[in-house]
Amino acid sequence: MENHYLEQHVRLANVNDIASLFAIRTSVKENHLSKKQLIDKGITPDALRDILSASPCAWIAEIAGNPIGFSMVDMEQGSIFALFVRPEFAG
Repeated sequence: MENHYLEQHVRLANVNDIASLFAIRTSVKENHLSKKQLIDKGITPDALRDILSASPCAWIAEIAGNPIGFSMVDMEQGSIFALFVRPEFAG
């Protein structure tokens, strides 16, 4: 597994990454939320599409082309409000 960390790549997320963002977010053990719980909170695919289309605000980390984590920022507040990594890559 250690050699894969040499292949990490971070890139700007786009609307084509929405399914991956949900998959990563719902895979975490700490602060876990299901897709239904996220949607109940207004975090829907359409909401993410709007956010990602409005400004560069999310970055996705990949290993060998596979999404393993992401972060999102609130540009107005100047803060990171989301940072999630698949459990098998945490730490």
